[in-house]
Amino acid sequence: FMQVEKGKWYKVRLRVSEARVDAWVDDKRIAGFDYRGHKIGVRIEVERNRPLGFSTFQTVGAIKDLKLRELTADEAKKAVE
Repeated sequence: FMQVEKGKWYKVRLRVSEARVDAWVDDKRIAGFDYRGHKIGVRIEVERNRPLGFSTFQTVGAIKDLKLRELTADEAKKAVE
């Protein structure tokens, strides 16, 4: 959960590796989870967002300058550690 400022753009980064999911907002790490040995699901109201999507709750959101890339071998290795 975080408060957002109306009209402000936030930089969001999500890294998904073979072992982890990590998330940052404006370069501040806000979440990280090692999912090895776990089953991951999504809430029914965001099912349509699969396999990649953004959602908001009680606000309006927009996306600009979306970049999607594969992790380099070095990045993938570090993400598992």
